[in-house]
Amino acid sequence: MFWCVVDDDRYPIVELDNVGQRRGMRDPFHVPALAGLAVVIGLLALVVVAIRSGRTANIGVAVAVAVIGTIAVTFLPTALGRVLRRPYEIWGEYQGTPVYLFGTFDREQFGQVSRALVRAREGLEETT
Repeated sequence: MFWCVVDDDRYPIVELDNVGQRRGMRDPFHVPALAGLAVVIGLLALVVVAIRSGRTANIGVAVAVAVIGTIAVTFLPTALGRVLRRPYEIWGEYQGTPVYLFGTFDREQFGQVSRALVRAREGLEETT
């Protein structure tokens, strides 16, 4: 018999119904990601202030503003991605009750676990 083990719970795969995948909810209070995003936005704000106030007339300040602006713009997608990311999840029903089977932020790991679960369920269908 094949089992799906989640934490300390064990579910016989043959008794799992409506197994499906979905994206989980975003964590609105992920502090490290929010801190990184705040730093990037703060750096961009400083760049804008420096340019608008005319402080970039000095070549040293202009180079510093350009470097800081480039770094901030480069890391903005990464910072946003960490704030906005959602986990990949597998859910199912066990004896009529929804159960959380697996979750991760890693797409490759999620695909591996998902395929393993599909193969296990297909193996049960072939033996019955």
